[in-house]
Amino acid sequence: MGAAGATYRQPNSLLKAPRASVFAVGRLQIAGSTHYSHKSRQENASNITGPKTSISCEPALRASPVWLQSAGRIRAVLQGGENATVITLDVNGASRQINIEPDTPLLWVLRDVIGLTGTKFGCGIAQCGACTVHVNGTAMRSCSVPIGSLDGAKIVTIEGLSPDNNHPVQRAWIEEGVPQCGYCQSGQIMAVVTFLRKYSNPTDADIDANITNICRCGTYEPLRRAIHRAADMMKT
Repeated sequence: MGAAGATYRQPNSLLKAPRASVFAVGRLQIAGSTHYSHKSRQENASNITGPKTSISCEPALRASPVWLQSAGRIRAVLQGGENATVITLDVNGASRQINIEPDTPLLWVLRDVIGLTGTKFGCGIAQCGACTVHVNGTAMRSCSVPIGSLDGAKIVTIEGLSPDNNHPVQRAWIEEGVPQCGYCQSGQIMAVVTFLRKYSNPTDADIDANITNICRCGTYEPLRRAIHRAADMMKT
């Protein structure tokens, strides 16, 4: 028995899972419950990989997977299902129509359906901020925003912030050498961009109170300097 009710069997075995979406990967057939938690969504969608020739979809089932190829590997992302609905989004200026269950987190849609992987999964509970994107101009933590609440929304990810990394915040990040491992930095940058729209001349206290993204490498001092530098750049 897998996470959150998912059942693992050899092919042609009886599969039982609540509202299951079933597909085959290699020699294992996997029934992924649509009721899974944030963690099991990541495990059942993002982390299922295999060679292209080893994957086949069960034709009799309602879920229709999207296959995304990356570095010779295929990732399966379940779309459709009995409660699926069509959601229309504007993502980085491009209109997208996505047929998916409405409780799917926005982060999963961005990374595994659309293929925009600059936005990162960190905690899954909207605490660390690695998944921050802009939703209608507001910084939001996409791991905990259900896609069903966003029909018609305008989404901007780190990929859409600037075509050439020339946004003042990005330039300040580079000039101050903020990133170390870099994993949290796209979320940090997206949070700071909206912060500076409200605080054009921020104090350290303003930064401490409003930029709550977590950096596992502890780059808070260069990050603070970069925010002040970006604020100065945006005034000129």
